[in-house]
Amino acid sequence: MPTYFGCILGICVFVLSIRIYGEEQKVILAQPITQPTIYATVAKEVLLTVYAQIDESVTFELYPAKRALRIADKGLTDGLLARTPGLEQDYPNLRMLSVPVAFEKVYLFTNQRYVSPIDWRELTKYRVAVVRGFMLVAQSFPPSILVEVSSIEQAFYMLSQHKVDFVIDLESGQCSLKKLGLSEIRKLEPAMTELIVYHYLHKNNKALMTRVEPILRKMETQGKIKALYQKVNRAFNCDNLPYVP
Repeated sequence: MPTYFGCILGICVFVLSIRIYGEEQKVILAQPITQPTIYATVAKEVLLTVYAQIDESVTFELYPAKRALRIADKGLTDGLLARTPGLEQDYPNLRMLSVPVAFEKVYLFTNQRYVSPIDWRELTKYRVAVVRGFMLVAQSFPPSILVEVSSIEQAFYMLSQHKVDFVIDLESGQCSLKKLGLSEIRKLEPAMTELIVYHYLHKNNKALMTRVEPILRKMETQGKIKALYQKVNRAFNCDNLPYVP
């Protein structure tokens, strides 16, 4: 009888260890809640490809932009999908992998019919709306000129009501314009700059970093990351991009 119970206990422990091991293999990445974006679509494709090569499955958990940073920094997820460089200053537990995983052009949006291209430095004369948590913009301008809002829809509504002069957003902001039916608002060519984002992992995931980074580097060298970006960018269609509610 003791032998029987011992076997049962041993089997239970073995099964439990398999389940726990399986759970440990799943990589959880925080992703900001946002409108459809080219960069997030590209970053996901890149990272799913990378993690598949090391037999790791990936789950993306959705949070507001700043909360995603805090949660990843606390180690409640394994890392972040992709963000701009320099987060370590405010989030010291995050480590940036050195290979860019996605790109997307950044534009100035206006409802004025005749506007010449405007340099970043000239924007200090205007009221500019931007979604809170857009770090590239927040790091480039004094807070006094920025009107931070909770969503790009709110920013475009403010622009349509002449409460701000411009909106800064990604190229994929056009999807929100289409959804809102604000046809009088347009993006100004050329693009102001390009958003370049990197994958971040929590500092406790050093072993994961050493496995992921060489694959990213190889993909970059072979031109596969750029090819994925070009593929998504060519097929850019708001109806085809996955919407994150």
